[in-house]
Amino acid sequence: MAHYIRKSPGGWTNARSIGPGAVVPLPEYLKVEVLSQQEEQCRFRAIEGIRQDQLFSFGSGQLGFGDPGYVAAAELKYGRREKILRYRRKGMTQWREISAVTHAGHPVPVGKHPIQIPDFPHVIGGVGNDRTPYCRSWFYLKHGVAVPGADSRYLQPGQAGEECIAIDWGDWTELYQFLIRCRSGDNETVGEIDITY
Repeated sequence: MAHYIRKSPGGWTNARSIGPGAVVPLPEYLKVEVLSQQEEQCRFRAIEGIRQDQLFSFGSGQLGFGDPGYVAAAELKYGRREKILRYRRKGMTQWREISAVTHAGHPVPVGKHPIQIPDFPHVIGGVGNDRTPYCRSWFYLKHGVAVPGADSRYLQPGQAGEECIAIDWGDWTELYQFLIRCRSGDNETVGEIDITY
């Protein structure tokens, strides 16, 4: 049975990369495979996310065992003109709705986009610590690894940057908690968003 990184304040737990020894923040609920456990130290391999197949270690108390309540993939729809984000789990009939905006000059492109498991803590998001504990946990809306500072296509709280969808601070915690345990079954994404005009 798989393990996962336990719920943590702000959504991130620091682990030490085996080999380089760098400290790497990993998102809560990330699925991992335990390789060895000695005294208080645990060595593990990330099973999903952008760090998939990389090896890490940290204190054994930071891992949970089994299923933390993973659910079906999320379905999101965003209308750029109406500025409404609708979301639900695959197979459900009811949609929830919240306000959202995209950058007027550089909106997120129309079409379907994957929603990745959070990749790394976003420092610029740290300005909202007093509004939501998850202000640094954003969801990348492309496949592959984002280049920090260069790729901006995210679902995020706060103000809209280029090609992102920004959610009001007051709605972010609920949306984040909805998405973080959704899984598409590809070890990369929590769901998909369909952008329309």
